[in-house]
Amino acid sequence: MSAAFQSVGQLSPLPREALDIAAAGVPARVAKTRGYRGELILFTADENMAGWGFHFVNQLRRRGHEHWLIMADSADNCAGMHAQWEKMVSSYSEAPLSCAYSSYPKQHSGWAQWTRANHPDKMHQVYIFWATRWWVSLKLMREGLNILSLDVDAVLLGDIYSRLHSPPMVHQDVIITRNDDGSQSLNCGFVYFNRGASRAR
Repeated sequence: MSAAFQSVGQLSPLPREALDIAAAGVPARVAKTRGYRGELILFTADENMAGWGFHFVNQLRRRGHEHWLIMADSADNCAGMHAQWEKMVSSYSEAPLSCAYSSYPKQHSGWAQWTRANHPDKMHQVYIFWATRWWVSLKLMREGLNILSLDVDAVLLGDIYSRLHSPPMVHQDVIITRNDDGSQSLNCGFVYFNRGASRAR
């Protein structure tokens, strides 16, 4: 495995009190604290699916990656995950989590037009959360980071950065996987935003 992005032991966690990515100066703070050599791994979780998130943290750390950020949909969800993770810190000397949320764009008034008045869509808040992931990615990219956005059911079977930073992938601005179900529709469980693609061409 390449040592180029072995960031375990190289970074500090974010403060336990969750930061709002939409607040002034927070994207820069997150990028400085959690970015490593221009890279950040972003994934979503909440206290109800904390086990998935914790397993993913363990997977990333075993791969040597500490340059990641859990994106929750609220400060309360970050607090809930921190509380559940506390035993890992106190009993097993695991490093604390790094979790943040964003109050925007879910506060945007435009979401109201997509709300069903008579038949509420249970997925409405999920769609907003998914959209927030891309807005957060943009804010962090503006701070100089490439973003690897992964779902927590992803499995890294090898050195992902050696692939992303080699032809032909290194030449692509955005890499998105497709569903293997005949539809070939996009599956955003793996998305890589590469700010340096134009320089590699």
